[in-house]
Amino acid sequence: MDSITITTRSGIQFDLLHPLPSMVCIEDVAWHLSGINRWCGAARRHICVLEHALLVVEILEREHGVRAPQVLRAALHHDSDEAYTGDLSGPMKALLRHCGFDFNGATQRIRSAVHAHFGTAIAATQHHALIKNADILSRHTEYRDLVCPPGQQHLHPPGVSWINLNHRAGMQPADWQQAFIDKHEELAAHIDAVAPRAPAIKAADIPY
Repeated sequence: MDSITITTRSGIQFDLLHPLPSMVCIEDVAWHLSGINRWCGAARRHICVLEHALLVVEILEREHGVRAPQVLRAALHHDSDEAYTGDLSGPMKALLRHCGFDFNGATQRIRSAVHAHFGTAIAATQHHALIKNADILSRHTEYRDLVCPPGQQHLHPPGVSWINLNHRAGMQPADWQQAFIDKHEELAAHIDAVAPRAPAIKAADIPY
């Protein structure tokens, strides 16, 4: 098989078998991930992958005092490959492994292309444990606030104490797109303040 492609929001033909960094763009990542609901849709409100990614960054900043933009950028994009693969739940990945299929292994080239495009490969590797810890804390927080049956929160890991995700219910997909793009631009500016970059992208410019 020569190629297996998907058409992205911007019209790029993204080759899942032979992904290239040039096939990745921030507009597609923001658009796609704003529409992907976590927790297989079981949360009491829509929680997209962008919200999760931004919460992971916030946890690194507030819980671990991380200020290095390279690390925060790697955290921001730790699930950006899901713009092209979808968000497969942990239990479903476990079921596939039980059946002899390694989803993470099958999609490694896609993650590599995304890392190469955003320049996050080195930081994602060097700080994997730190980012994973923030990812787990984010999951615990999401489960506590949006998934856990009422009255059972004490039976599960608590997550972070300084946020209640129910208070962010008013955010719309376009809001999360803009917040994600803004954070991406902010970190890029810190990493490479001298080199010229394209004008800031506005989520409002991406038509629904």
